[in-house]
Amino acid sequence: MYFPKISPEMHLVGSHKAIEIPWKPTYKGMYGTKVYFGIYDHKDVAVKAIEQDIDERFDRRELDLLRECDHKNIVRYLCMDEDEREGVFYIVLEKCEYTLTKFIKDTPDEAQVYPLTILQLICEGLAYLHLEKDVVHRDLKPCNILMACINGRSWIPKISDFGISRKIDPNKTKVTQTNVAGTTGYMSPEALLHKTLDYRADIFSLGVVFYYVLTNGTKQPFKCDPTDLDHEIKKGTVKIDINDVKEEAKNIIRSMIAHDREKRPGIRQVMAHHLFWGGERTMTFIQKVSDLEISNEHHSTLSKILEAKKKEIVCDWKKKLYSESEIVEKVLKDKKMKTKGDGVCDLLRVIRNLMHHIHEKPAEFQNFVGKTPDRLCRFFTSRFSKLLPFVYDELQSRSKELGLQKYYEGRNYFNLMWIVNLTRST
Repeated sequence: MYFPKISPEMHLVGSHKAIEIPWKPTYKGMYGTKVYFGIYDHKDVAVKAIEQDIDERFDRRELDLLRECDHKNIVRYLCMDEDEREGVFYIVLEKCEYTLTKFIKDTPDEAQVYPLTILQLICEGLAYLHLEKDVVHRDLKPCNILMACINGRSWIPKISDFGISRKIDPNKTKVTQTNVAGTTGYMSPEALLHKTLDYRADIFSLGVVFYYVLTNGTKQPFKCDPTDLDHEIKKGTVKIDINDVKEEAKNIIRSMIAHDREKRPGIRQVMAHHLFWGGERTMTFIQKVSDLEISNEHHSTLSKILEAKKKEIVCDWKKKLYSESEIVEKVLKDKKMKTKGDGVCDLLRVIRNLMHHIHEKPAEFQNFVGKTPDRLCRFFTSRFSKLLPFVYDELQSRSKELGLQKYYEGRNYFNLMWIVNLTRST
């Protein structure tokens, strides 16, 4: 058995006196809970103290959920002890040094994590809860996402605080609320309206988290007096302002925070979104769409869809590219590359042809636009930021018919190494 050596600043708690915590809590949570950074089994841990007089709210659900979960992006449960004399439950969890809120505002100098990495891994944790554990978190927000350092330099997010989470009965599809619970600005309209909840309540909260992370923790996507925010969200009259994020993130955030939950994507759809694609996947998608557009079977339909907003999406794209450099103009005017029109489909065709024949182009051109899918992708998406979001959104309803489901429905988890030092800075 572990018998810790304690300092004057620390004391032992629990019926087994094996948990060592400081006299003052590190911070206080909902319903009078207190969190301490302590020691258990020779390890630095976080200790959540819950008084028994709030046991009706606690109801051991959080403990049961934590015991069931085993995922790198869910905070890890270690043990539980109870002090009947003091009337306190102690839940021992892995120690995470920061909340996401504090991490973004005060990122450690050595940290090697970028915003999209954080969002990808939060999605993995939420996918685990939704798809494998049938759990609706109900209070997803930056303060309930912890950041853990795993090798001295790499940081990963972990979803925490399951105090108001609920499991969905396999025979049902929704959770009945006994009370309105959550956090202002992150609660979905149905939560505020005291309706039954399903996984899409978490998707609403996740959309707000996306915007928070992508604006470096400075903003929410709602333009409203904070005192009226919940009321406006509930009524569906809140104004949405998402102009501070990149073009590729706007539509997915807009759909996630839709007032009508029927219009929100599931977690698989969020994970499949092009916001998380690398250059190779983006270029493969463009190539596939261009192939479909050229084919006799789909040419008429796709041309009509994709050219509907060409002035807004790729206005004067030839003029823009020709002005880049003489070598770009020379290559794109070559008879093998030249297109008759100047619409969206014509630009997609140019990108597609370059993917196939970039190695045949002059070295000067290759160096300018890039020889790899990643560099080619950056070249075109940086100049035509609305192109991919437009094509992706316009074809979503026809993805099955066009054989593009894998770009919209996704998989349970991202196909990536999660402990990585991404060179991508977005």
